[in-house]
Amino acid sequence: MGICNPAAATLVADLKNDYLAGASAGDQAANLPAAGTGQWNYYSQDEEAPASITLLEWDTAGGNYENTTDSHTDGHGGAFDSWPLVGLTTTFGGTLSANELFVHPGHDDGTFVPSGEEFLLLRWTAGTGETGAINLSGAIRRLNSDSGPSNDGIGLEILVNGASVFTAPVPTTTSVPFNINSTIVAGQNVDFVVDHGPAELLFSDSGALSAVIELQAIPEPSTFALATLGLLSLGLVAWRRRRRA
Repeated sequence: MGICNPAAATLVADLKNDYLAGASAGDQAANLPAAGTGQWNYYSQDEEAPASITLLEWDTAGGNYENTTDSHTDGHGGAFDSWPLVGLTTTFGGTLSANELFVHPGHDDGTFVPSGEEFLLLRWTAGTGETGAINLSGAIRRLNSDSGPSNDGIGLEILVNGASVFTAPVPTTTSVPFNINSTIVAGQNVDFVVDHGPAELLFSDSGALSAVIELQAIPEPSTFALATLGLLSLGLVAWRRRRRA
């Protein structure tokens, strides 16, 4: 007979639902509340200098957070989406499911070539009491179904406290799932970085991302005691059977 821990995992972050609850017309995507005590920040990240990050800003027309300093933009609050971008409006086609956000990496030189590219960085920071084992689960897919040498898809990398725990290309509209176990300490980050495809060309790079973070339950001392007692009982039964044989 197995011994179960009745305590369930605790939801501490839900990318889509947290966005719906916290996003509103404002200046920057800073310190948006997560499901637990942590928070989200959405950034543009320089490919050539990953430590260089810039907060995205709210686009009142599109209802997304975007990089309004991008050279391929009509400015803050304009009708044309600027990249990188995260939100609910899928300007370039495709339909989001109930748990997905629209994601799109960007560029900073306006030439659509692989130099000085900007990645989309979605950062969750663990809050007070959010220390221990965590599970990260979700999926990413392309929204664009077109193909060709310049349409090489997008990519996703997940980092926990700066260490990469998952990386995968996303070449098609087929979902690429992830399910990762790791550990976190309050104040540390989980980063979801959406980048360009292998050729780093900014064409057909619309994506849909879902992500949930759960803090795993820690068995109480009584659970360990019961488990130990169960093992000792099994060992005693086995010892008695050997003696009788």
